[in-house]
Amino acid sequence: MRAAAAPAGRVSSAVAVLLAAVTVAGGGAAWLVRNRPEPIAPPERPRRVTPVLQREGDGSERLAISPDGRTAACLDSEGWFHLYRSDGSLALRRQFRGAFLMDVADGGRRAILGGTGRGGWWVRIVDSRGNTIWRQTGGGAVRGVAITPDGTSAFATVEGSRMYVFDLHDSPRWRRIRTDMPAGPVRYSPVADALLTETNQPPGFGMVGLDGRKRWWIRRAPGRLWLDTAAQGALVLATFEEPGVHPRAGFALYTAMGRRLCVVSLEGLEPRAAASADGSRVALSYRRKLVSGEKWVMERRVGMWTARGRRLWEVGGLFFKPVLAGLVENPAGVVVAEDYTLLSALDAGGRLAWRGPALRQPLVYLVHDESWRLAWARYRDGSLDLWSL
Repeated sequence: MRAAAAPAGRVSSAVAVLLAAVTVAGGGAAWLVRNRPEPIAPPERPRRVTPVLQREGDGSERLAISPDGRTAACLDSEGWFHLYRSDGSLALRRQFRGAFLMDVADGGRRAILGGTGRGGWWVRIVDSRGNTIWRQTGGGAVRGVAITPDGTSAFATVEGSRMYVFDLHDSPRWRRIRTDMPAGPVRYSPVADALLTETNQPPGFGMVGLDGRKRWWIRRAPGRLWLDTAAQGALVLATFEEPGVHPRAGFALYTAMGRRLCVVSLEGLEPRAAASADGSRVALSYRRKLVSGEKWVMERRVGMWTARGRRLWEVGGLFFKPVLAGLVENPAGVVVAEDYTLLSALDAGGRLAWRGPALRQPLVYLVHDESWRLAWARYRDGSLDLWSL
């Protein structure tokens, strides 16, 4: 989940009045005008985003979309597990007390949940009706859970550099493995047939094979890190923010085998990045400080790069406030939430491709499948929408 925007087609009358007032005031007026984005004509046909479900929330829910984009799952703080079809209808509602982790297979045919109970952790694998296929318990804490898209294998990482592998083909079997590194949250990569994970001691990320051996590992610099996959697990996207007098924001792209394709590092804050479904493009939005004498202002920018790190375009401005939501293929471009309240997109050339509906609340983030068929939208008030795209 692991969301960009487009500049406005025409400057609104309110913005025009504000610019006029700034111009009269003098000082940094010319500087402000120079940094205003060029006007772009709005699209003729806005993209239709269809909300199929709306539900309340408090911001603590775990959200997931199945890899095939046919089902959506929500796990709340009381352990209620909800599974929805792509039309918003409820397929399953079941409570698993203490659950706080989950992952879902294609079509919601199976799911794995992890939680805490008396004396330690538990992992439960269930079918589409909520019936338990396997239940495992142990001491300590569970760190991450994952399931393959076809639902035939599932995984759980726990304290003490241990991993449980569950074979669910005919007669369920399990094995406990010692891992080369203390794995945290995990995500299954079909291409590598391995688990992408992040470690805290030492800080870094990499791939762990299903035999527990380290495939590769990258040490990360101090700061914040967000991991995502693209091209059905063939690529790993690491978005980073590094603190300092001149903070850096950007992304690094790796193959599933650990080969680095590119690193893009810019002076800025609050990065959000996403890769296209085929892995050929990466979009990044970030904020940067513009300084003129004793005056400064924060500007948000968004751009697109190739998988080799070549910049295709970058746009921004003082009145341009995109928040990256992801990439779409039809038309190819960047999905964004303008000023957090209007959904729109830029095309592959950085032009406004479409402007969609106004959002009922400021958008916090989206959770979607790689092909953008289905998406959870979380709003600032904690409420949720399920979108058919």
